[in-house]
Amino acid sequence: MSPYQPPKPKRSVKTADRIVELFVALQKKEYAGVTELANDIDLAKSTTYHYLATLQNEGYVVKDGNKYRLGLRFLEHATHVNEQLGILSIVRPVLDDLAERTGEVAWLLFEEHSHPIYLDKSVGGRGVVRFRREGKCSPTTAGGKAVLAQYSEKESRSIIEYLKERHPNYVIPDVDTYISKIQEVREQGYATCYDEVSPGVSSVAAPILYASDVIGAVSVAGPTVRIKDELGDTLPDMVRGATNDVELRLENESWEYYDPE
Repeated sequence: MSPYQPPKPKRSVKTADRIVELFVALQKKEYAGVTELANDIDLAKSTTYHYLATLQNEGYVVKDGNKYRLGLRFLEHATHVNEQLGILSIVRPVLDDLAERTGEVAWLLFEEHSHPIYLDKSVGGRGVVRFRREGKCSPTTAGGKAVLAQYSEKESRSIIEYLKERHPNYVIPDVDTYISKIQEVREQGYATCYDEVSPGVSSVAAPILYASDVIGAVSVAGPTVRIKDELGDTLPDMVRGATNDVELRLENESWEYYDPE
């Protein structure tokens, strides 16, 4: 098992780079006008307008008054990817059970390009969903640590440097400090994150291993007073039990996934 990171293109296509930057800017802004977006991606206003008009025609961008937002066409692609993975229906009963027993939000994380992604969730009776959402996951959360801990120290360093370069908004501590933390995770079989990403928010996670590879993690997140103090020592065993259940279900279903290596 070794980390996979997509190679840098020998020749970058500027138009493609700009469109990706535009998508990212729109996602952050939610709604934004042409001038604001042009300033954000350092592009001429007229060029930005033409990009937006083309994307609007294809359904990737919606214009509301003088502002733009991402369109529902992205949902079509996201739904296709989830169906292609074929893992949600297998894992959903485990997430539902874990959410019911803890009362919190149980998350499924999937690993791609050496990066954990929040793929699905189940909300317990007192779960707070605003702490997390589907999409990219910071490597400093319990889920991020649980995934990265399955790689060697050398590989982990490479991944961390890659993530820092690709996602400069992540709050990643000193690399040596982080490596020492995930070494502990590797030894104990689960990861914790107490107030490290957001004050008052904590999580506990365990890795999902399949065919000798780490493919993701199961995590439970919520207010620190409940995750750390109320659930305390019982939560790690509950999460590890859930990941074992997931692994068995994947094996019984003969689940397959594409390995970019």
